[in-house]
Amino acid sequence: MVMSLASLSYGWPALIFAQFLIIPCFLAARTGLRGAVLCICLMAAVLAAIFMFFGINPVACALTLLTLASTPFSVKLLDEQFHCRKSMVEKELKDIKMDYANIQDNMQAVDVYNATMEQRLNETMSLYEMTKGMSSSLVFAEIFKTLNNFMKEKFIFRKVKLILVDHKDGATPIMKGYQITGQQSIEDLPVQAEIEETELKLLAYFTKESKEPLLLTAPEHDARMKDFSLQLYLRTFMAIPLLIENKIVGILAGEDFPAESLEKFVILAEEFALEIKKVLLYETVQSMAIMDGLTNIYVRRHFLERFDEELKRARGHGLELTFMIVDVDNFKSYNDTYGHLVGDAVLKEISSIIKSNIREIDLVGRYGGEEFALILSETSKETAYQVGERIRQIIENNKFKAYDEVLKLTISIGISGYPADGDARDSLIDKADMALYEAKRKGKNSAIIYTPDLGMFD
Repeated sequence: MVMSLASLSYGWPALIFAQFLIIPCFLAARTGLRGAVLCICLMAAVLAAIFMFFGINPVACALTLLTLASTPFSVKLLDEQFHCRKSMVEKELKDIKMDYANIQDNMQAVDVYNATMEQRLNETMSLYEMTKGMSSSLVFAEIFKTLNNFMKEKFIFRKVKLILVDHKDGATPIMKGYQITGQQSIEDLPVQAEIEETELKLLAYFTKESKEPLLLTAPEHDARMKDFSLQLYLRTFMAIPLLIENKIVGILAGEDFPAESLEKFVILAEEFALEIKKVLLYETVQSMAIMDGLTNIYVRRHFLERFDEELKRARGHGLELTFMIVDVDNFKSYNDTYGHLVGDAVLKEISSIIKSNIREIDLVGRYGGEEFALILSETSKETAYQVGERIRQIIENNKFKAYDEVLKLTISIGISGYPADGDARDSLIDKADMALYEAKRKGKNSAIIYTPDLGMFD
């Protein structure tokens, strides 16, 4: 039996060692390297005694003990390799997570950028469509309606106000106001608004100080808001001058736009300014064709066209209409005595007096050299006579200062009316001419209403 065990001395120690090696490896994992070394030493002593008891080959015993002695170092090496590999894996995993997070951030940034670009594209297309809609018309009301609809659809605001400025020969500018409110209802026509102190101060500011857009935000610019008589509850206020050849022809102002909308409002205002300029230039060209250059009233041709239109409207609605001819008494002698420059200045002032004493719906034109013609819509001959008398008295009492001359003048007026004196334009003109002739015949400086028996009893 001893010999049989001896003959297996080279095989079974390794088997015993392999079985015993499981325990220190387990302890190395659970208690660390010291516990494993202690366990191996104890096991080596036990194995050595067993080998000696059974008479194991010394060489096998030595190899076994050597293997056991080197096991701690193998375990340590394996432990170091394990931790090194673990650190590398953890680092790679961390890098992968960082790369993934960066990819996610980049994807979010791309999504935000794409959304921003898409929003800007939509806004640009909307502005383009709005500009296209305005460009298709040369009528202010239609352009304003396009702006009105676009503002209410695309913006949040309290109020937008458009002020049109008309400079008349260096005198106080004439200002007309229109506004768009932030309500959802959409008006078909421009809504007229009163000219307030704010608009007057804005005109003075843009005329004298700066022609750049004005932007005020609360509370940073509360003091300036007071300067322009603005309500202090406003969060933002924007005003942009509309210029033609560096002259202010309008002001576009908006209240309480969100800060992020101000840039878009500036772009919109600039586009609208271009359209308003186009309309004003078109109207200027048109007025040159229909307005008398000296007196700034209708030329005879256009006046007669409007006469036909008003007469047709009166027929259609059963309304009265009055036609008046105004002639300056003895004007030729004034021209001969003082010259044409003085005569032109007199005619210009007379036309201004007439315009300031009739309604906006009434029409006035230059009928001849020193003759003026008027159409008073929805007016009886008796009412027209009162209007004519008022104009006549103002001119009679006025002192006309032309260059170095101070003149006194009078006028004569002939009046006819529809339907009492005829149904056709030429008939009404003839009847008014007859009344004017009667006024001249009776000594001038008077207003005469046409009657069928005119002049029969003189």
